[in-house]
Amino acid sequence: MIEVTERKDVWPVCPHCEEELEGIHYEQLRGKFFRRFVYFCSHCHKVLGVSERKSFWVS
Repeated sequence: MIEVTERKDVWPVCPHCEEELEGIHYEQLRGKFFRRFVYFCSHCHKVLGVSERKSFWVS
């Protein structure tokens, strides 16, 4: 089993610019049948990931 531990003294590092991620920015993309969020580094603005929520009822 892998142990999961919350840490308040360590910050994750951006895989692109290698700066500590003190904050992550996001932009919401919407379509008729989907909503996506693009997450990016607050320092270099490179994309860290994209989430996708498919739905027929986008609010």
